[in-house]
Amino acid sequence: MNRNYVSEKINSFLSRPYPLLLAQKDRWLYVCIISIIIALLINLEQPFGLHGWIHPYKGLILCGFGCTYALTKVIFFVTSPRIFPNHFSPYNWTLGKEISTILMLLIFTAALNWIHAVAAISIFNASWYSFFCMQYYTIIFGTPPAVTLGLFVMLQHAHNSKSHVAETNNKFTNNECDIDKATHVQINGKFFAISDILYIEANQNYVEIHSVYDGSKQKQLCRTTIKHVESLLNSSPHFVRCHKSFLVNIQKVSGWKGNSDKIVLQLEECTEKVPVSRNFVPRVKKILSEKA
Repeated sequence: MNRNYVSEKINSFLSRPYPLLLAQKDRWLYVCIISIIIALLINLEQPFGLHGWIHPYKGLILCGFGCTYALTKVIFFVTSPRIFPNHFSPYNWTLGKEISTILMLLIFTAALNWIHAVAAISIFNASWYSFFCMQYYTIIFGTPPAVTLGLFVMLQHAHNSKSHVAETNNKFTNNECDIDKATHVQINGKFFAISDILYIEANQNYVEIHSVYDGSKQKQLCRTTIKHVESLLNSSPHFVRCHKSFLVNIQKVSGWKGNSDKIVLQLEECTEKVPVSRNFVPRVKKILSEKA
């Protein structure tokens, strides 16, 4: 099999859009549930020869390993988005980023677990051997709950997105009075309110529809080309091609930065910036000046 083909397939797989737990409303509940599961597993299995260790607060000390997972998640949720706001974006989150983040969190959690064990468990010695053993057991105990949580969040996100699209489709099909066909666009069998769309981005054989619905950011993947979507939106004066891979709703633009060669657009209710390539800069600037 061609090595480039395999590499392309792997990159395509890892580049798939993935829901960011950080953007989920129930993220703290998820973290607490996983922490409890980890604490229960540690108390049941008692690795490192802990079955023979006697301590009046043994159960609580072992529960501390679940707390270190929660602490790691808190640090991740609170500090990381502030330091790297563009990286931790729900619109740009992919399966590859999710996998690498889980691995990084497990390594960091293992380090905290090791410190906790050395400080609180008398039979646990501070050594490189014990450190690497802790890495091993953290991966063994932490990976299944983390993967389960990731799958649950992905399925829930997909269900919510499909429910929203299905609701819109039903209303559109039944010609309900609150749906105006002139204000919606059908893309690959899915209906979208034009006024909700922020921008549209090409992603290989798909397009990503970035929108805001009921105050919540959404991203839908449709198998089509951006050229086809542009033709569907020709009747709407608000959508402008600003890049070979981007269509933007000019009504959602709140500002821009750059020079005559390249600019980026800041959108309302959106932390991501949409690029404008050199060929489209004059046209986009003209439309923005007319809008102002």
